Amino acid sequence: MNYREDAQRLADEIELLFRHASDSPKEVQAWLARYACVLASGYLETSLRAEIMIYVSSRVFDHHVVEFVESGLRRLGNPSSKFIIDLVGRFGTDLRVALENSLDHKQRVSIDSIRTNRNQIAHGGTSGLSLELIRQYYRDSEAVVEKIREVLSGPNTVGSDS
Repeated sequence: MNYREDAQRLADEIELLFRHASDSPKEVQAWLARYACVLASGYLETSLRAEIMIYVSSRVFDHHVVEFVESGLRRLGNPSSKFIIDLVGRFGTDLRVALENSLDHKQRVSIDSIRTNRNQIAHGGTSGLSLELIRQYYRDSEAVVEKIREVLSGPNTVGSDS
């Protein structure tokens, strides 16, 4: 099973949006920035779920346990940086500490800004996002996903990344 497939699809869509949005009028860019924020939130949720499922499925060979973890992750939504650290930390204090130490302040702020703006957008509020700002938040979220992957694929992980 390719757990990263949905995350890659979202990443491709976000990249396409960024490529084409810069030619749009400013008002349209503002709308597209809000849409990109929602997609970035989805990318983060999907990527977090994928990395955890890869970690679990490479260590647990009882499909019932894997299904249990997977069912718990279905409710994962719009995570904050603290939630991400706490979730990874449920698999071990060492993993929590490793992730916490690898995330810098800017990356945490970006994750939390995606979350805050996505909530404002979803609940009919306004958002002062620009395409440049959400692009930076998204780039930081990609770096966070890579750090999660690195932490979870530490020296004790066996198995594949599919």
